[in-house]
Amino acid sequence: HHLSLLGHLPMRMHPDPQRVLVNGLGKGTTYRAVALHKPEVLRVVEIEKEVVTAAQRLGIKPKDVIVNDARIYLRATVETFDVITSDPIHPWVRGGGDLYSREFFEWCKARLADGGVVCQWLPVYQMGLENVKQVARTFCSVFRAAAYFGGGDLVLVGTAESIVPEPANLDLPEAAFGLENHLSTLLVAEHDELVRAAGPGPLLTDDSLRLEFTAPLHVSNRELGECFAWIRSLWVRMPPPYFPVLASMEAWARDDWDLHLGLVRKGLEEFPEHPFVQRYAGEVYLGLAGVFVRRGRLPDAARYLESSGRRLKGDPRLIGVTAELRAAEGKKAEARELYQSLLDSMPDSRYLSRKIDALR
Repeated sequence: HHLSLLGHLPMRMHPDPQRVLVNGLGKGTTYRAVALHKPEVLRVVEIEKEVVTAAQRLGIKPKDVIVNDARIYLRATVETFDVITSDPIHPWVRGGGDLYSREFFEWCKARLADGGVVCQWLPVYQMGLENVKQVARTFCSVFRAAAYFGGGDLVLVGTAESIVPEPANLDLPEAAFGLENHLSTLLVAEHDELVRAAGPGPLLTDDSLRLEFTAPLHVSNRELGECFAWIRSLWVRMPPPYFPVLASMEAWARDDWDLHLGLVRKGLEEFPEHPFVQRYAGEVYLGLAGVFVRRGRLPDAARYLESSGRRLKGDPRLIGVTAELRAAEGKKAEARELYQSLLDSMPDSRYLSRKIDALR
């Protein structure tokens, strides 16, 4: 969800985004979202050459890729862009904090054309609440900013101008399932509200990269419930479909499974046609199906897998969990066939090869 939003949101905020820079290729979700808007220049900066190779195996083949550190590239280039969107690796990974510092944001700002928009992923999972506030506080110290709901995480947008424009509607039939057509409904907080919620405190700077040293303390998600509660308190104009969803996320983070699943069902009952509610329920049920397979509760696994399948049609993970279920049921030939269908599309997967070998 947030990966698509990182592409669509800034592209629909700018009136004519013809020059775009994407920081981080990954599996290409943000790149593909941007490409749907057909900018004249779509450049990707990716630090790891093997990521580019892996993306090509998934059919993602950007024509304009620079294998380099985004910080180095932004400092070296003299080009400017209408949109810069950044989906760096999680800041608990060594070096990741460099892409959340005030200096990095300043370099992004310096490479914006007039009216340009910067977009930045703000992860909430595996972050302490103060970590989240530090990123928001630092981003707001450089840009006029706003925060949008990215399906659990936040997506920050900023400009060098005095206002953050409202995004136009997402009128693209190819857009990722689960995104609102009216992107403005995902607005959590505008600049002044975000600054107040982040509160006073130190900024993230190159000479004080505290983020990558403190975020690892939260890999177990020990403050995730507090982070979701903070978003709920900040999102004062939350559209009705997101009340049960965000409350469900918070309940899950606090290990209240009865409340978590009850709120998932409530969301489905109240908003049966809402794409994000459907997508969220599908993800929850798919995870439960895998858990129940491993616990030997096969009828429960089959039930949740069927419910997930109705909502995540075409998702290859459904094939993987179905294969696990068939293997647990003793149907090894069916399981091998399912794993083989995945291996045919990902022939270099050692994981799938091991799965098939174990069923011989």
